Amino acid sequence: MKKSNLYLAVLSLFIDLIALSGGLILAYVIRSQGLELFSWPFERKIAYVSWGVPLWILLFASQGLYNARHLPKGWSALTKIMTGLIAGWGAALIALYLWRSPESLVVPRLIIVYGVLLTTLFTLLGRWLVGAVTAALRRQGIGLVKAVLVSESPNAPIAAAI
Repeated sequence: MKKSNLYLAVLSLFIDLIALSGGLILAYVIRSQGLELFSWPFERKIAYVSWGVPLWILLFASQGLYNARHLPKGWSALTKIMTGLIAGWGAALIALYLWRSPESLVVPRLIIVYGVLLTTLFTLLGRWLVGAVTAALRRQGIGLVKAVLVSESPNAPIAAAI
């Protein structure tokens, strides 16, 4: 396993934490227009974010998004991210429905709509940022593995850089 893959997996996890937390908090701020909602105080929202985001990270990890041996790329990464986001929002909505606390009964629907849009946008932007950083580092030769492939077949190239 390359150290650079491990660093990229940790960077991806950190970016996802920021993206999910930022999306959820900004959804509240936009809906509340900078004021505190009387039925859903900001401290309560932070409490939900503090236990919800780690569960989301576990869902992302179950999709293999932090696998340092083989980090998903391209469409594979996109489908895994969307699967994790949809599963996370599904779990959050089910928990709100089943949990009969006074706060869960008065969650503003716009917070959920804004939250879905913002967490998706921020997570995808964060992953794009990780991809851009990776590409820039690889252009400088950082994180590449130098290898030589030698074959006895006359039709195969004698040596190829991988």
